[in-house]
Amino acid sequence: MRMKPEFRASAALLTLSALVLTACSGSDAADEAPAAPFAAVSTDGSEEPEEAQAAAGDQPVVAAESDRAALSEEQILKALLDEGDMPFEVLQFAETTGTQYFRDRMGVNQGVYVDGFGESECAAAMDAVNVDLIGEDPESGVIREVGYEEGSMALWMLSYDRPAESASVWEQLLESCGGSVLENESEVAEFGGFSHGAFGGMTMQMHLADGSVVEGWFATRDFGNNLVMISALNLDQPVFEELVEAQDEKLDALE
Repeated sequence: MRMKPEFRASAALLTLSALVLTACSGSDAADEAPAAPFAAVSTDGSEEPEEAQAAAGDQPVVAAESDRAALSEEQILKALLDEGDMPFEVLQFAETTGTQYFRDRMGVNQGVYVDGFGESECAAAMDAVNVDLIGEDPESGVIREVGYEEGSMALWMLSYDRPAESASVWEQLLESCGGSVLENESEVAEFGGFSHGAFGGMTMQMHLADGSVVEGWFATRDFGNNLVMISALNLDQPVFEELVEAQDEKLDALE
C-alpha cells in the first residue's frame, strides 16, 4: 500500500509499529493490504484515553530472562505466533527473515513525529523509539505482518549477543510522553503505559479530524538475549491481551 500525503501524520502511528508494516513495507502482501489501517475506524463504546491509560498503568513492566541464549532464525520461526494462532480472521499474512529489513526499514529515525507535530521532547522520543529498541547489533530476526478487517499488526523477534533490555526504552518514552498530547491542525495523539503478562510497552490513540480514533498497542518482552514485540492497530484491548498471553505461553513452552 502506498501512503497518501494527507495521511502523513496518521502514518506516524504506523511508523512506531513498523511496526505496522503496511505503511512502509515493500513486500507484495503489504502493497495489496486493505486500506483499513488508515481508515476512519470509530471506537464508540470503547474506553476513553484516560480510562485506558489508568487500566494499563503509568509504567510498563517487562520481564527479563537473562539466562535465555540467543535463538537462531529457525528457533524464532517456531517461537513466534503464526497465522493459525491469530484470534481473528487473517486477511493478509507476510513473513520476512533476517536482520537487513530491521536495519534498513525499522532501525531508522524518519522524523515522522517531529515533522507531523513539531519539535518537542515527546515527538523526538517517538521518532527514536524504533532505533532504540532494535539497536545496532541484532544477529537473527523474523517479522510477521498480519492484516485483518479493521487494521494490521506486526509481530517480530530479534536475537543478540547480549541480554535484551527494552524496559528502559519504554520508561524513557513514557517519561517524555506520559501526560503529553501531540497535536496538529487535524490530529491529536495521546499516550499511556501498557503491561500484561511478561509484556510491557505503551498505548497510543490518534484522534482524527473526522471524529474517528485509531488506537495502537505496542508491547515487548525481553527473553534473555532476544527481544519480542507485538504491535497492533484497531484491536480491542482484550484481543490484544489475548495475543500477548498466547505469545507468552509459546515462549514459556520453549525447551
